[in-house]
Amino acid sequence: MNIREVPLRKTISGLNHTLSVIEYTVDKPKANIYMQAALHAGELNGIAIIQALQTYLKENPLDFNFKLIPFANPFAMDVKVGEYTYGRFDAKTGDNWNRGFKNLLEPIADQPKINLERFICDNSSDSFDLLCGKFTTLLKKRLEILLSLELAPYERLAALLHYEAVDADFSFDLHNDSISVPYVYAPEYLNTTRLKHFNSDYFVLTPNEISTCFNQAIFYPWWQFTDAWNEIKNDDKLPPKHAFTYETGNKESFDVDSAKKLLSGILAYIKNDTVSLGASKYACHERDFFRIRAQNGGLIDYDDSKLGQVLVENERIARLYTKEHIISGNESIDIKVPCDNSALITRTASSSVHEGDEVAKVMRNIFSID
Repeated sequence: MNIREVPLRKTISGLNHTLSVIEYTVDKPKANIYMQAALHAGELNGIAIIQALQTYLKENPLDFNFKLIPFANPFAMDVKVGEYTYGRFDAKTGDNWNRGFKNLLEPIADQPKINLERFICDNSSDSFDLLCGKFTTLLKKRLEILLSLELAPYERLAALLHYEAVDADFSFDLHNDSISVPYVYAPEYLNTTRLKHFNSDYFVLTPNEISTCFNQAIFYPWWQFTDAWNEIKNDDKLPPKHAFTYETGNKESFDVDSAKKLLSGILAYIKNDTVSLGASKYACHERDFFRIRAQNGGLIDYDDSKLGQVLVENERIARLYTKEHIISGNESIDIKVPCDNSALITRTASSSVHEGDEVAKVMRNIFSID
């Protein structure tokens, strides 16, 4: 095991924040694994997963290289508002810490946009695997250029993390939602039975679109590259990157027992063990993962027995009590799911909401992973 400290940011009081990068290497790795936690610094259970992984590796060495960053945002980890960590947004600017990742195919400084067709044709004698190595080198050089520029804090943090992850075969960005069952964001090309290894019952499948969040910044250039390769070579390759955002339960929760369970599924996915039949697992396309918002301001009585359940149209998931309801003693307003074949995945932590505030996230048009 090796630990590197990557300089990140110096505070007004003179404190130097660094990214602690933990590395486990073997002579002939089957793959490179990258895992980061607490990019949104109040989302803590990923730290428990990385801690559990380190304990596991001490007794069960694996034929993989691991790069682990348990505290991916140490600056935000120190920002507390009352008992809570204000870790999703930069408290000064309002920037979302997971929205600073760049599309490396686009121009960076004096470097033009990457022309994938030209890149492939200029290396026409190379195999797919060999050209993947050259593409990794190209992306890494662009990140080095990016890191030489003056960047906003959230952009610099994103570039540093992206650089650490750029040559990984498997990358796991570990997050938490408000009050939530575990669920996984995965690119659509990874929709196979292999997903059943995860100890999560729900998956959100992401399209081939750019985003400024971590996992899409990882897989998008590779999806574009592979599509261009297949078009030119009349081939049917799949993108080589396994990039996930894993929502590992409730934010502000550090649960070692659940972390061990979720870790076992992650390792099973990496090793690609035989898939057990087990319980049904469901997915939806990202366009079908939507928010239910409060029809009025007031207080909400959530029915947490519905979390993680498949629901029917107009099934009630909560009751909303406005100020007028409470003063007059009138009946509450039912909050319902609007369609059949839905699953309630997460609900907000607070019971007090303004009109229009998010109340819950629901998957609709769900289907089984076969």
